[in-house]
This record gives sequence, structure tokens and C-alpha cells, in this order.
Amino acid sequence: MAAEAEARAAQLRHPSPPQPCTITSHTGASIDYEQTSATYSHDKARSYWNWIRLWNYAQPPDVILEPNVTPGNCWAFSGDRGQVTIQLAQKVYLSNLTLQHIPKTISLSGSLDTAPKDFVIYGMEVSPKEEVFLGAFQFQPENTIQMFQLQNHPPRTFGAVKVKISSNWGNPRFTCLYRVRVHGSVTPPREQPN
Repeated sequence: MAAEAEARAAQLRHPSPPQPCTITSHTGASIDYEQTSATYSHDKARSYWNWIRLWNYAQPPDVILEPNVTPGNCWAFSGDRGQVTIQLAQKVYLSNLTLQHIPKTISLSGSLDTAPKDFVIYGMEVSPKEEVFLGAFQFQPENTIQMFQLQNHPPRTFGAVKVKISSNWGNPRFTCLYRVRVHGSVTPPREQPN
């Protein structure tokens, strides 16, 4: 009991910074199709069992903004290089990005080779057209949900985020994105004391 009370008192003395909001389709985010790779479309992108369609990799990119992370409910693009641009409902000070993929145990192929591997994040402005590098990262598919703290924190807001994928974990035909969450705040981040 005493340890719990001490922990609560310490938390009141040194409150943790507020968690950044999550930008999803429910908060007004949308896909900028003009700056997003084409969806992978191929007859072999569908899986059937006794003539019943099990899944279809030809989902639109909007699916990455939704919480439904089930096998095949992903946005796939051709090859191992592609990009998606997420238009935010309002300008935001960006802090983190979360990628989510299904675990190998529920993958219908038994593999995670379609998961993204190396990717770069850019903050974007439409007018004037501008891309600002925010970080380069590597997704490890064994950890199904990973949050990446941005490496570059310019003291400004952005109206869009581009996720540019440069490799996957070995599938030559397509790459699947299951869920992307952008985190940030509409108010400027507080300076951290040294």
C-alpha cells in the first residue's frame, strides 16, 4: 500500500506528458489517392476455399486507417516499393507513427514476407508543395504493433503524412499494409527540461 501511495505521489509531482492523439479515419483522416501507390490487383490476390472467397488483397488504401486487422484485410501494392499519403483533418504537430501487421500464427500463408520492412516518414504540405523528412525506420514483423518516435521534430504542423516503403520481408509480388496510425497534437509540444 505504501509503495502504491508513493508511486501516485511521484506521478502528481512529475506528471507524464499527455498521450498524443491518434489520427484515423474516425478523426477525419483520409487517403490522398494522387500521392498513393496503386492497389495491387491480380487474380491471385484472392484466396478461395471450395469456391468461397476467403480474402482479397485488393482492398483500397483506406483500410489502413480502420481498426479491423484480420488476415487479408490489408491494402496491398505491387512489389516491395510503394507509398501512402494520409491527409489529416487539421494541421498537427507530429510525434509518432504506429504500424500494425497480423501475427504469423494467423497468416493464411504462414509467412510474414508481405510485411513492410524499411520505410521513411515525411511531413507534407500541399501549398506550397513540400516534404519534410521525419525519420527512417525498420518494421520487425515478429512484433505486430510497433510505435516509431519521429527522429526529426520540426517546430511546426503538417497537414499530411507520407509513408514511403522501400522494402518488404521477401515477397516479390506485393506488400501489405494492415494499419497505420499517426500520432500528434494540435497544440505545440512542451519543451523537455534538460
